[in-house]
Amino acid sequence: MIQRKPINRLGLNGPSEVKNHPWLKDFPWKKLENRELKAPFLPAVTIEPARTNYLYGNFDIEQR
Repeated sequence: MIQRKPINRLGLNGPSEVKNHPWLKDFPWKKLENRELKAPFLPAVTIEPARTNYLYGNFDIEQR
């Protein structure tokens, strides 16, 4: 996937090329599609009520 020339990139010929790659062939694609997988990491979200232009942590609600 990370190749300078697009012709050498994995997935150039469609998503099945990525899904059938030896590293990813056993990945539960259907569970991912159905949103049945849990995230391996969930970042902590802090609420900063004193700051009016921020809703959650470092995400600026003005830039939505």
